[in-house]
Amino acid sequence: MPPNNPTPLAVNGAAQGSQPSPQPSDNSESVAPTNDRAFREAVQREVRRIESSRAKSAPTPKAPISEAQLGEACQDWGPRGEAPLLGLGRDARASSKKVASKIQENVRKLQQNPTENVAKMLLAAGKIARESMTQQIEALDGLINTTARHVEELDRDIRSQMNPASGELRQQLPELRTAMRSMSDEQRERVLHNTQGEDYEAVIYAVASAPAWASGVDEGQRMQIKSHILGLRKPELLYLPKQHKQELELLKKCREGFERSVNEMIDFKSVDALRSLADGAP
Repeated sequence: MPPNNPTPLAVNGAAQGSQPSPQPSDNSESVAPTNDRAFREAVQREVRRIESSRAKSAPTPKAPISEAQLGEACQDWGPRGEAPLLGLGRDARASSKKVASKIQENVRKLQQNPTENVAKMLLAAGKIARESMTQQIEALDGLINTTARHVEELDRDIRSQMNPASGELRQQLPELRTAMRSMSDEQRERVLHNTQGEDYEAVIYAVASAPAWASGVDEGQRMQIKSHILGLRKPELLYLPKQHKQELELLKKCREGFERSVNEMIDFKSVDALRSLADGAP
């Protein structure tokens, strides 16, 4: 006879006597499929979190330098001189201000580019700024050196104008200075004011061609005599040396102010550090 107790029905699809399906342990790993919508949304949230954190850590852009400040830094002021080097100097100072302004504009455009990360932006801005700055400084240095040499040439020309054309007269000048140095102040004044003709020419050259102590006159009187001789022989030497010396100082200040302004726009130390990392990356 068949047994009284019937075979139990399967539970959860498993017949009697079958073993239950193994359950994953608590420490087992489950990999979400890449096409799972929840997984994709989680990845997108993480990307947004990273980008937000990167934006917060980005350096605050420096306040722009005004056009007036750049103009003062680069000495962009004053008329354009008639002498060739004076005109070139004035143009170089105006150009330095324009280059600095253009560098700042390009840097700000890169900083406002939303598609670049901070490192790439800084490297690109540093490259643009350094190339433009180097080119402008090289041009300024060349003009500074040329102007300095011309100032020396003008000074030599002035010294040459203080000597008489006659070799015989030049030989008399040391004796004249010795004689004047031994005179009293009143006697020297009478010689300077009462001497005429060729003798007067010898006296003024004797005074002008040597330091004031050599003839005994004061420096102010010597400078007046020098100006008198220059006015007679080469009047442009009365103003060209001074103008070129002023332009030389302006160019030096322009170079200093231009370089300082660009360095305020770009942190070149950070640029160099990033460049070193990039060059050393595998």
